[in-house]
Amino acid sequence: MVDIESAASIDKHRFLTEAFPEFAIATAVLVVRIFARTKAVGFRGWQGDDYFAVLCILFWIIQVVLVKQILNNGVNIGISDEARYELSLMPDEYARFVLGSKCYLASWFIYISLIWSLKACTLFLFNRITLGLWQQKLVKYTAVSVVLSYVAIVLSLCLQCRPIQGNWQVYPDPGDQCTNNPLNYYLIGSTNILTDAILLIVPFPTVNRANIPSSKKIGLSILLSSGIFIIIASILRWVISVQQIDNVSTGAAWAIREGFIATIIVNLPSIYPLFTRFRRNNDDPLIFSPPTNLGRSETTCIGMQRVDSQPDNQEDFKHFIFGLGRRRSNSSISLDGRRDSDGIKITTTYEVA
Repeated sequence: MVDIESAASIDKHRFLTEAFPEFAIATAVLVVRIFARTKAVGFRGWQGDDYFAVLCILFWIIQVVLVKQILNNGVNIGISDEARYELSLMPDEYARFVLGSKCYLASWFIYISLIWSLKACTLFLFNRITLGLWQQKLVKYTAVSVVLSYVAIVLSLCLQCRPIQGNWQVYPDPGDQCTNNPLNYYLIGSTNILTDAILLIVPFPTVNRANIPSSKKIGLSILLSSGIFIIIASILRWVISVQQIDNVSTGAAWAIREGFIATIIVNLPSIYPLFTRFRRNNDDPLIFSPPTNLGRSETTCIGMQRVDSQPDNQEDFKHFIFGLGRRRSNSSISLDGRRDSDGIKITTTYEVA
């Protein structure tokens, strides 16, 4: 009988010891994030990132189930020709490897769906933060690139091995293009890092020109630049997985690690207001004052204190609530969707000349 563990190069115990705690923490963070948003704006106030957060939980669950199947059954990667032939003589063992290989292919789709859903959460958040500012165009351009990159990766996964049954063929050897094709890592790694780098740049022009103390500007920059850790995780997964391309557990372990880090980092801004309300901090709001054009002024406040009403001589055309997009006049707005609450706050006003 073929030794599945040696044939597929899988270290089950070491992998599961790390993967399940990361899965538990990541899903807990997503649940807390959903709770914080629902507490702030209610289900009716949900926006795109809230629905993507729910999808992320679903993708996490599916990913862990698929990885468990891969570990239990084996895959058609890193197997010698002799082992493949021996498997072909044992229908039950062969069927297990076929099932594991199908799960391995499905895990690629779930992995990119999880990572790109987290990118979507970030884009929806940045779209609200940059409402009415020139950076919003950059957010929209980035969203287009994220969608196109996702479509390109899906097409690549579907078309690189023809016929598609070769992805789970064990004997005869279907070839590298159907098993350990490095193109997957190069395409996913490059597009993943590129889009993350763009997302990292988007909020900094606003922070840099903010009318706030340097200490708060540094703190806010650190919060918004934490995405650098996602980029580092993506690079490490890319390099190490390609170097050990026949080792299934290595690629799977780094996929879990990257998803874990990305889940924590992406959801920090949404969870942050929940903890600031517990602290009841009375710091001054952080006021963003971009340049004015043609008599129009825009003010974005991010802080932990109520934003005062606008003067009577200003017409408040547009206020944006984090989670609720609607027009209000002379009111205080918070980033998490609550009025008069502690947390990150946004107000966009226009002065009529």
